[in-house]
Amino acid sequence: FTALPGGYRCSDGDFINLGYSASFWSSTEGGISLVWARALYFDHSEVSRYSSSEQFGFSVRLVRE
Repeated sequence: FTALPGGYRCSDGDFINLGYSASFWSSTEGGISLVWARALYFDHSEVSRYSSSEQFGFSVRLVRE
């Protein structure tokens, strides 16, 4: 799996962290109007998990079975 650091889209349409991180949707909801997301970073091996508003735009990773 190769993740390209495409950042994410804010609710106002601006893109953040282009070239630095890759944020992905999770299928798990984090509460009312919240979702869980995962982020990978180009400069270290940490994987972050955080909740975010559904108004943000993250990448989607498709897994073929």
